[in-house]
Amino acid sequence: MLSTAKEHLMDKAKTEAEQQNVQTLVQLFGQEYLGQNFAVCKTDLLLRGDLDGSNKDNITKGNSLIPDIASGKEPGDKHYGRQFDYLISNPPFGVDWDEYKDDIQKLKETRYRAGIPPSDNGAMMFLQTMIEKMKPVNQGGSKIAILFNGSPLSNGDCGGGESEIRRSILELDLFDSIVMLPDQMFYQTGIYTYIWILSNKKSKDKQGKILIINARKQSSKEPKSFGNKRNRISETNRNWIVEQYHNYKQNDYCKIVPNVDFSYHKLKVVFWQTDENDKTMWITEPFSVQLNNGNVKKKFELYGDFDKIVHNLDMNSFPLNFSMNH
Repeated sequence: MLSTAKEHLMDKAKTEAEQQNVQTLVQLFGQEYLGQNFAVCKTDLLLRGDLDGSNKDNITKGNSLIPDIASGKEPGDKHYGRQFDYLISNPPFGVDWDEYKDDIQKLKETRYRAGIPPSDNGAMMFLQTMIEKMKPVNQGGSKIAILFNGSPLSNGDCGGGESEIRRSILELDLFDSIVMLPDQMFYQTGIYTYIWILSNKKSKDKQGKILIINARKQSSKEPKSFGNKRNRISETNRNWIVEQYHNYKQNDYCKIVPNVDFSYHKLKVVFWQTDENDKTMWITEPFSVQLNNGNVKKKFELYGDFDKIVHNLDMNSFPLNFSMNH
């Protein structure tokens, strides 16, 4: 990913001077947990001339999710405290972090203060690690591109770790775009995947908005299948996606959505009915499960005809009072 990113910049350089600027000014940093992948990455960059004695520590072997401390069981984040202009990642889907949960807790009040997802799926923790490494806007800001499966979009009940992480990203207005990719793009899985693009330097016309790009049909067939990988994104497909992103207009494949449309709150619902003496009474019953149409329907079946009243609701500083008659 690092090599390809720099190659792309070199391809865009039109003059020898611009190519020299890319070679001189663009510095590559990376971190890898698996020893074999780390060795391949470092060897590749050495052969390309992107690593030498002065920057040999740019590529590190460590666990990005935990602090790098002497007492730790394994090397941690060796880029802790650094900030970058652009960050890219393809984290493992459904990574389990339970075995180093004590180290995770050391970052609970800093990196993971927005929330901690369940131990069997640490994908959102990689994103929080990247957000921590963004440059402040007054220093130029940063952009993030990260590849996810579908679970980070919706997993977790309101108030849970994953939901709170999404809420934090929405409130900070970091969501720039979500690109829906075709299926059967990877060797080991055929599921649909998504690229999340985050930025803390969005232009005024993009602030408070998220661009959704449906690129599900932007693929061509592999000449020969490789496991579950039967599709690939060609140069034409890539150019189409980039064009939709830069055009920033609604069409049959793109939708611009206010980020508040993705915000929701879990509410305590109060049921009202009469008692055996036909006197009005209030039944306060908090929902212990996710509030959805199926759960509400069960309450209607239990209590019969009633008024469902939600009152004194403060939602993003907009007070609402409403009654729903059924």
